[in-house]
Amino acid sequence: MPYNKAENYSLEEQDEIVKQLFRLNVNIIAIFDIHGVLKMFNSGAENLTGYSAEEVIGKPIWDTLIPPEFINDVKNVVHNLKQNQLKIAERHENPWLTKSGERISISWHNTVLHDGQGLISHILTIGFDISKQKNYEQLIKEQNENLELMVKSRTLELEKTNEALVIEKKKVLKAKQAKSDFFAKMSHELRTPMHGIISYASMGIRKISDLDDNKKLRYFTNIKSSADRLLLLINDLLDYSKLESGKMQMNFTQTDLKSVVDSCILELHARLEENAQITAFTVETSGSQGQFDRLRIGQVITNLLSNAIKFSPHNKKIELSIKNAEIKGNESRALKFSIRDYGDGIKEQEQYRIFNMFEQASNDILSKKGTGLGLAISRDIIELHHGKIWTENHPEGGAIFSFIIPVEQPEIIHPLRRKDD
Repeated sequence: MPYNKAENYSLEEQDEIVKQLFRLNVNIIAIFDIHGVLKMFNSGAENLTGYSAEEVIGKPIWDTLIPPEFINDVKNVVHNLKQNQLKIAERHENPWLTKSGERISISWHNTVLHDGQGLISHILTIGFDISKQKNYEQLIKEQNENLELMVKSRTLELEKTNEALVIEKKKVLKAKQAKSDFFAKMSHELRTPMHGIISYASMGIRKISDLDDNKKLRYFTNIKSSADRLLLLINDLLDYSKLESGKMQMNFTQTDLKSVVDSCILELHARLEENAQITAFTVETSGSQGQFDRLRIGQVITNLLSNAIKFSPHNKKIELSIKNAEIKGNESRALKFSIRDYGDGIKEQEQYRIFNMFEQASNDILSKKGTGLGLAISRDIIELHHGKIWTENHPEGGAIFSFIIPVEQPEIIHPLRRKDD
């Protein structure tokens, strides 16, 4: 086979040099003609591909060694080399196929060989197996991609955490403001009855010799009214303190819920008469007895009835009822108490919030006189009875407050420790 002449070497010497190069068991050295037909295939190529020289020589390189999707690329390289459109020894990369079907990554360089007339007759290819390098590069790429995903994931987590902290901070600030507003209002609420007691007591002392029985009665009545109001405020604060410290205990005894409701209506009879309001109490169950803390359940019902009186117009009816109910996850029978007023109702977005500590202090709905703790205390008492309490608006107007409690309580009752709302 003719090759380019080299200075000081005869053609025979050049042939011998090429033959010696092809005997080297390193890398890939191959020669193919301008049609891609293999003419020489060294032992290094045989070891890498698993093909013997006899199996590939005489066949186009792309028939055995080049994957189908790369055939056009290799043909273009050969064509451009023939046309002298590629730089000599330009580097190319593509997979080669081994005899077993495995793909190995090859980096190969080409140079052209000329015949005696100076025309391109053959192409000399020297290739290197870069599979390990490619695998390493792929591993680095995958690790970088995984690292990027981890960074993105962690960044997202941090963003969510930051958002949660911002939301929590707003909640804390809101609760702090609500608590501040509550204590400001409570300070006023405590001073008002105390001022009434002091004022009427002072006037009575100064005018004791001039007061007739009617004036004395009026003074003492006002003093008692203010004292009752003060006692109610103090009791709410004491209950709140017990709930905050988790020290409120329930005294469960067999109790008739109907009799508790009757007692509460009787207790508030004077206020009902004063507002010209009447109550309609219905019991839709054959048995209204259960294990309750009579005092605390009475406290809840009194609070709900007192609110209904407070927010209902004069000359309106207040409806109360007891009926059978069920609590999810509790096989015991339960009782449901409901009370409906004919006031303006409660905005939907505030129906849950009004049961939270301090929320009422800044709530227009419950801005009338009071500590704003009644519903929050009622909620905790019902939860200590393993029940639930809620409010909703009646389609025809007014609000309905309801609670459900099981008629049988677990033997061990743990005090409720307040959670931040």
